[in-house]
Amino acid sequence: MNLVIDIGNTAAKLALFEGDDLVGDVVRTDNHSLSDLSALVASHPTIRRAILSTVVKLSDKVLEIIDNLPFPVLRLQPSTPLPIPSSFHFPPTMGSDRIADDVAAIIGAAGHPALVIDAGTCLTAELLHPEHGFMGGIISPGVRLRLLAMHEHTDALPLVSRTATNDELLGHDTEGNMLLGATNGVTFEIEGYIRRLTAKYHDLVVFITGGYTFSLDNSIKSPIIQDKLLLLRGLNHILNFNEA
Repeated sequence: MNLVIDIGNTAAKLALFEGDDLVGDVVRTDNHSLSDLSALVASHPTIRRAILSTVVKLSDKVLEIIDNLPFPVLRLQPSTPLPIPSSFHFPPTMGSDRIADDVAAIIGAAGHPALVIDAGTCLTAELLHPEHGFMGGIISPGVRLRLLAMHEHTDALPLVSRTATNDELLGHDTEGNMLLGATNGVTFEIEGYIRRLTAKYHDLVVFITGGYTFSLDNSIKSPIIQDKLLLLRGLNHILNFNEA
């Protein structure tokens, strides 16, 4: 059994895999203490190996917990061998979370060009081509960061925490205006990239993952796979490849 540890900007996720299949539910835990990790490991003695991806600096406490696990832990780094064609060369500064997303998408796209969109704290996107490899990407503020920036850089705008429904276009009060401005802004940005890239790559496959689910315009004809587990699946693929 594999243990996958994904430490993000706002939380950490722990997942178990047998082969390519997720076992049980994903455990969401604090990203600075991994407070639920010990109990998960204790309750699953068949775990034989683990992989760790992090976008934050690990505390001494977390490093000690990882070092004391009773099985080897592969920490994903730019030099880690990946189960993808050699044409793919990622920038050395690229985050391990984006690499894991892209690995899962390359495998899932099965030889077609892929656009990988991760809508989390930041909105990221990468274009991947089976012949030309990694062709570039973008990073912009996600929904939460847009709302936080409006609050922190103005005197009067509140911090909005509620969520929008998929069919809302315009708000009717300040909070609604902010919420829909942030949410629809991200949605329209995603749709814009899909349309522009589909015009050039007609067999493009789109993968969307992260903490938000988007209802995209029905006029978009590209295959769209919304998979909140994409990053975890990618990490599991990498771990299996390195233990083969």
